[in-house]
Amino acid sequence: MGWRRLSTTAALLALLVAVVACSPASLMRPAQRAGAHNGTPAPSARGAPFCTIGAGDNVRPGDGGAACGVTLGVQLAGLDCTHLIVLPPNFVAESEQESGGASRPAPVRFGDGACTISTSIAGVVTRIRPKLPMPADIVVIADFTSDLLPPTVVSVTVRCEISDCVGVFTEVSHSAVSESVARVQRTLFSTSDGRPQAGVPNRLVVSASGDATRFWLNGHAYGPFKTGALKPAYVTFDVDNRDGSLLAQASLLRLLVFATA
Repeated sequence: MGWRRLSTTAALLALLVAVVACSPASLMRPAQRAGAHNGTPAPSARGAPFCTIGAGDNVRPGDGGAACGVTLGVQLAGLDCTHLIVLPPNFVAESEQESGGASRPAPVRFGDGACTISTSIAGVVTRIRPKLPMPADIVVIADFTSDLLPPTVVSVTVRCEISDCVGVFTEVSHSAVSESVARVQRTLFSTSDGRPQAGVPNRLVVSASGDATRFWLNGHAYGPFKTGALKPAYVTFDVDNRDGSLLAQASLLRLLVFATA
């Protein structure tokens, strides 16, 4: 299907470039491949603070609580790339121009315990997402690796449809939160203190509950931030290429979507 619902996500990237000189919206990598992750994650202790443990640790309903400000409910979608050779039928990979228009299927490279997506063209976003829309109140956990060379930007978006969207964008220099409400875009937060690590597994967690959005990057908490994007919609894991100077690439280890308890 044409992916106009997520054209807002691309618009957020353009907004962030204008608002923050260093541009807060992306995190991916170029030509060289990011470090891979192998092995089966160990199960978490019941009630473990999923937001503060590192990438590779398993999570399950009931985890969270006071340490995270949210408790995980039922799992709505899950993608574990440690042994995949093809995406399951409830997930899709696609590319789209930031300016909008129809999306097209995107290639995924499987191997070394990861699903790797990339984009070499400025203004093109490549993503992996569940096919179905998700509820408004959710927690999304994305474990990934990247070499994080500019112009790579990695992001997770929630509540994303044709006019509204909330996104957490991270790259080698900083991270940011942006929203689009009725196609009006603004940056909610930007920090140079929140940075992913190149070549090793990172965990980006995004929580949306009511009008509050929080995120955690490798266990460090940010938020809550008040958002006006409140509708149930789509969840995506994205890589964006800021200027086309190098290949932007991200290797997704797992993408988990939970309802809030």
